[in-house]
Amino acid sequence: MKRIFPFIVIVGALALVGFGCNSVQNAQRKVSGATTTTQAVKHATSGQFEGNIKNDQHIFKDDKTGKTYVEGADVKLPDNFPKDTPIYPGSTISAAIVSPSLHSAGATISSLDDAQKTGQWYTDQMKNNGWKEKQHFASGSTEYRTYNKGLVDIKVTIIPDSDTGGTVISIARYRIDL
Repeated sequence: MKRIFPFIVIVGALALVGFGCNSVQNAQRKVSGATTTTQAVKHATSGQFEGNIKNDQHIFKDDKTGKTYVEGADVKLPDNFPKDTPIYPGSTISAAIVSPSLHSAGATISSLDDAQKTGQWYTDQMKNNGWKEKQHFASGSTEYRTYNKGLVDIKVTIIPDSDTGGTVISIARYRIDL
């Protein structure tokens, strides 16, 4: 569960920010023979990205479009990650993606803090920075939240991690008019 969830989030994020114009099914067919993240992203993007693997981190950047994808055990957010997208303090980032042309970004992070504490931090942080809560619901122990500011929505999903007692947090930021 711990390794498959980030993969699912990454595939969803790739579809969300438009890496390749194919449907998710076509992208899955393209990467079905891939054995590494580098090959998978190259297949999904028709080879448009050059990858860099260092210290067990995968970094893909298209200098023309600014599209950036990073993943690994503990990665740094891309420099072009939107500054108004709050990342839980002290968290570990396992994946992040930015697509400037689509005004979208996303990240998968984890924290050793429990879901109640991280959820309260997001409630306070978003309110204090002018974001309005559009939606908030739970399914089982997973919380789903959507915040809005102008033409931008941020979706925050908070999932308790039974292995660590902490949380896995998925964040997706996107323009609602595109």
